[in-house]
Amino acid sequence: MKVTKKQWLKLLNKTVNENNWVGLHKRFSENSLLRNLIDTVDYVLDQKNKVGNDNEVAKSIYRNLGAWKSIRESAAVIFVKEGAPTKYDVKLFLEMFIREQKLGVFKDNPKEASHYLLEIMADIFKKYNEPDNHINTLEQAFGLELTVGKKNNPFEVPDYITRIVNNLIEGGALGLTEHKAITTEKAFAEKNKLPMHDNKYYQRHLKKYKWAALNDYLHSKGHGALIEGAKIDAVFSYWGIQLPNNLKIHQTFMKYGIGKLSVSSVKVIKGDKKLN
Repeated sequence: MKVTKKQWLKLLNKTVNENNWVGLHKRFSENSLLRNLIDTVDYVLDQKNKVGNDNEVAKSIYRNLGAWKSIRESAAVIFVKEGAPTKYDVKLFLEMFIREQKLGVFKDNPKEASHYLLEIMADIFKKYNEPDNHINTLEQAFGLELTVGKKNNPFEVPDYITRIVNNLIEGGALGLTEHKAITTEKAFAEKNKLPMHDNKYYQRHLKKYKWAALNDYLHSKGHGALIEGAKIDAVFSYWGIQLPNNLKIHQTFMKYGIGKLSVSSVKVIKGDKKLN
């Protein structure tokens, strides 16, 4: 795996750099590039890959190793919960669970415990124990063995959802309704000889990917972009959030909690002028 400085900066910008919309909804943590970012971090930190300390990406990671530990733990929980982890995710998730268990946090200090971990672990073993769900191994229960139709990146937005979301926001004075946006996509697919689906299929995938797709849309506009009032109204109508008029992205890391993003007004880590 080779990631250039330019690619790394793009990943930082679209994943962990703080912006002024991510705190509007918890599902903005469903980031389409988070898997790419974390895979890069894992590759650099895995000593078997012998990434030199003079590598620009490695220097960026080692410079803020404490912050990356929190980000990495949060991402591990996110991907284990989604049933699409790597071996690194599962190893880290289990280390976190065992650490809390050995410290007796769940029993002795329940208010401070990460019950999120306990709930996810319970769900995994529930899947493993149910006789009729075709889960035969713990690897399958954790999601380490991909099944048919399952993606390694659970937040990677399909192209048709990207187009539908774009039509929801930009397709007219106040955007298009969901039905009209889907109808427009079906016409586009037919014209371009692309796979077509029924409305329920599109609706189901919109429900799954609409937050990651909206995040991609906003990042495509970039820092300093002005969002027109009609588009703000269209987003409010479909997503139920009030976007800022002026998009801002800062060269500072967002705070990560266990399995979620928590944005603070405090600058957690000051970004390097050239590289976070």
